[in-house]
Amino acid sequence: MAGSAYVPLNPQMPSDRLRDILCASDIDTIIVDYRSTAAAMPLLKGLPWSLTVLLPDAVTTEEWPPGHRYIAQVDIESTAPIAPERIADDGAYLLFTSGSTGAPKGVLISHANALAYIKSVADRYRPGPEDRFSQLFDFSFDLSVHDMFVAWSAGACLYCAPEGLASISDFIRRCGLTFWLSVPATAAFMRQMRMLKPGSLVALEPILRRNLADELGPSLV
Repeated sequence: MAGSAYVPLNPQMPSDRLRDILCASDIDTIIVDYRSTAAAMPLLKGLPWSLTVLLPDAVTTEEWPPGHRYIAQVDIESTAPIAPERIADDGAYLLFTSGSTGAPKGVLISHANALAYIKSVADRYRPGPEDRFSQLFDFSFDLSVHDMFVAWSAGACLYCAPEGLASISDFIRRCGLTFWLSVPATAAFMRQMRMLKPGSLVALEPILRRNLADELGPSLV
């Protein structure tokens, strides 16, 4: 809404890795919810520059490390929204590689890049406001953009999987999911655990049939 690019910071990552991302991406503002407080506290101590820290769940900022500008819940709620002008080539989000073959590298994705992907997926699968999408991927992984923005562009609902999800099939049935995105190994695991019996995931059948029709032709589905 502010027209800025976002950089997801996974609180499960080591502080040194998060600090490297902060330095490489020249971040000036971070958002910290109550679940990320434990990871943010040591990260903010000793940073060589001052950040603006948004605390949407905090009533007070007294316990936070000095040297930064903190904005608590009441101040956020009283701020008037802005509507900046956006340019298609402006950055939408910045993701970093895993670093398995060297230092992690930041990749800036523009609004035009993201919109081209969202449009192509929407044209192929034709989601609508009545659909329900899964949200499984961490925000630092590019497929989270599919989960969130393909759903919202269609006016559909987005269902975030709970931590420690015990049964994938129960989650799909309970939420009535009509769109599911995961790595192929998930489907292999579900098959091995006998979760893919005929008629067990009725809500997903229309999109599966549509996808197969696109790949194989209607006569073979």
